[in-house]
Amino acid sequence: MIKSYEHCALECADTWFAKEEAFVAGLASKDVSNRLAALCRAAGHFKIARNFPKEYDVDRGLERLEPVLQILDDPGVREVTAENLADTVRLVRRELAAVYDRDLLSAATKLLWLRHQNVSIIFDKQARVALGTPKGDYEGYLTRWRDRYQADLPEIKGASLSVCATNHTATNLTKVCDSDIRAIVGRAWFHMRVLDIRLWYEGNGAS
Repeated sequence: MIKSYEHCALECADTWFAKEEAFVAGLASKDVSNRLAALCRAAGHFKIARNFPKEYDVDRGLERLEPVLQILDDPGVREVTAENLADTVRLVRRELAAVYDRDLLSAATKLLWLRHQNVSIIFDKQARVALGTPKGDYEGYLTRWRDRYQADLPEIKGASLSVCATNHTATNLTKVCDSDIRAIVGRAWFHMRVLDIRLWYEGNGAS
């Protein structure tokens, strides 16, 4: 069932404060063990952990997802902009494939989002189905995604602001200060994430 933008905005805020905020903060830590722990939790949350077989890290004497963290720390991945996003995803996708011996496009975009929320655009099967783009074509997906974002942005912004006036008794937001909620619902990354959630529901209903 396709959910309204109001529902998607509420879900976005709920998930951010319950889980994703901690993943982002953990990955930004200077402590490697904290960063790896956050990365592992995030991989579970995004349902991509199983795409990184342990035979390529743990069984080789490495920490779980240590090669992934090394790739995210690559100098070519540290500065991501809207203009170089497609090239950066291509780089991460190639480097992940070299280590884990499989195409990890969706995982690459989710991992980059953890570091660069303001510009990263997540690719997954459901959203691709919703936008009607070919498998594996991230550049084509970006074009469709950005067109949809611009078309729906006024509605997304209104739905995001409605989170502040929503009764939060059925969500994790009961534990979050209203000022903290107001601080994120107007941000571009939040609006982008709301569209991600909406596209997931659209594609899930169509597949």
